[in-house]
Amino acid sequence: MKMLAFLLKTTDRLVSRMLLNALLFGVLAAGVTVLVGAEATRQWPPQQLTYVAMAIIAGFAAYAASVSVLLGASLHSLVRAAALGTATEAHTAAHVASGVPDVTSTDM
Repeated sequence: MKMLAFLLKTTDRLVSRMLLNALLFGVLAAGVTVLVGAEATRQWPPQQLTYVAMAIIAGFAAYAASVSVLLGASLHSLVRAAALGTATEAHTAAHVASGVPDVTSTDM
């Protein structure tokens, strides 16, 4: 039950970070696209093609930001799991070297 609660809390934080970053970078990319399009054509409001380009670029920026957060979180989890595995192996090796039986094993 503790594991399920931990996973739900972690997933909730990850999804909220992904959505927040997607929104932030999507809006930023949309704004920059509209400004560049308006400056390039010297016309306000921009042409229809500028809005199409804005939507496409904002979508790609939002996707890239979300995937970056997801990959960062998975890499962080992988490094953390590797460190925990190394610490557990070192603990088990110390027990074996000292002759103390390992009480965590299920071989009974």
